[in-house]
Amino acid sequence: MKKLLVAVVALVMTGAFAQDHNHKHMVTFSGFDDAGFSNTFDVSFSEEDANDTTDSNIALNYTYAINGSWMVGADYRNRKVADETNDANFSGYGVHGYYNLNGTVNDTSYVKLSYFMTDYSGDDNEDKTLAVAFGHRFSLGSWDRFHLTFSPSVSYSATDAERANGTGGTDDTKYTSLAWNWIKFDLLF
Repeated sequence: MKKLLVAVVALVMTGAFAQDHNHKHMVTFSGFDDAGFSNTFDVSFSEEDANDTTDSNIALNYTYAINGSWMVGADYRNRKVADETNDANFSGYGVHGYYNLNGTVNDTSYVKLSYFMTDYSGDDNEDKTLAVAFGHRFSLGSWDRFHLTFSPSVSYSATDAERANGTGGTDDTKYTSLAWNWIKFDLLF
């Protein structure tokens, strides 16, 4: 934790001398779960010998700034957990768009709209999620052409979950959630 604090302070201090580049690209880091995997940007593999379990996670995202106000992007996720008796695999893809309220990608409030589909292989289960978020990017600093921002947000999402019911049909379940995404960073370049 101390190393993270030192790194953040160093980035903030170097940010005072950095130029404001015209950033066109963004990658987001957020959505960390209990196992240490990220839902937005992660390529990790683990193996546990005691239970003969392998776990792999690939999560990628990219956002392109059309201009200072509008940004569009895509997400991809694939997670596989396999042990002696089970194989659980799900993959998903989505699109998202940002509107930056002050017309720049740095130090701005923003509104995000996203749509994501998740498919669970091996069965007929599928999730479709539509979400809207409001947040603000706080500049932490720059190095060369990279600019790191702290970007907490509040999001509201609605999910339509289709689950196989065992009789050849599907059951639809709809649920909503309200989340405060406070561990979220955007890397602009």
